[in-house]
Amino acid sequence: MKAGEATVTQLFESKHVYEVPRYQRHYVWHKESQWRPLWNDVQQLAAQLIDVSNDESQGANRNINFVPHFMGAVVIKQKSIDYMTANNLPTWIIVDGQQRLTTILLMMRATANVFKQFGEDTQAASLKELVDNNHFAGVLEEDTMKLRPAGLGYSSFSSLIAIEQMTGEDNPTDDRLGECYGFYEAKALEWCEEHEHEIQDVAPYLRRAIVDMLQFARIELSIQDNEHEIFESLNARGVELTEYDKVKNYLLFEALRQTGDQDNFYGDFLERFDGGKSDDDSWWSERHRVPNFNGNRINA
Repeated sequence: MKAGEATVTQLFESKHVYEVPRYQRHYVWHKESQWRPLWNDVQQLAAQLIDVSNDESQGANRNINFVPHFMGAVVIKQKSIDYMTANNLPTWIIVDGQQRLTTILLMMRATANVFKQFGEDTQAASLKELVDNNHFAGVLEEDTMKLRPAGLGYSSFSSLIAIEQMTGEDNPTDDRLGECYGFYEAKALEWCEEHEHEIQDVAPYLRRAIVDMLQFARIELSIQDNEHEIFESLNARGVELTEYDKVKNYLLFEALRQTGDQDNFYGDFLERFDGGKSDDDSWWSERHRVPNFNGNRINA
């Protein structure tokens, strides 16, 4: 195992793909618990950068050590060399942290589109280069996105990342990911309108707050490491694992240990409990109330 600090820039600047396995949890972050606090942190960091810049331009000497905002852990495991060669790019499986990375990418895409609306094309392009691999030569079409999610709840992700201009909609894709994108577009628009008279001077500080001042613990697993055990123990600022998540995690670990194949095992035995491909499978995610329990049937 290798562990170290990484900013958003350091996580996304190189030519590679992060892959979310289809058996990972749905996207569960939401506005009040995660999106809004994160945006408040970004605004505060941008304000500090602007404040210091204004003082320096007026001759004041302020020696401030900024404390980056800690986003929690991102746990990744590289796929085999054979897979990397076949697909042209190094590919990392996200063991834990897909909620964080998904949210950050949607924030950057939305903010880039707002910057374009205000004529800040350089800042917009700088953010977009972290969102996808399109600016690199020789990238296959299926590898253009830096994050390649799979499974339930992520079907709209690629269309949101492909948006090239402001939508002005609260929820452009009518799901939680679309709501996340719409939230950050609205917040970035509000911020740019507030600073419109100085937008050319301050836009770089909002970009820097996102890409340089949000910090992760990047944990790279070796082939010998038990990613399922680590997945259960690392959920900083996340949504608590349900009992079903824990059982599924254990079964997938055993499937990998005994057969070397998690994906087919998930499709054959577990996918229906996550909603599956049949309308009837949604029964498991419906709310159920009995004495001493009120929640989704799968956790009853």
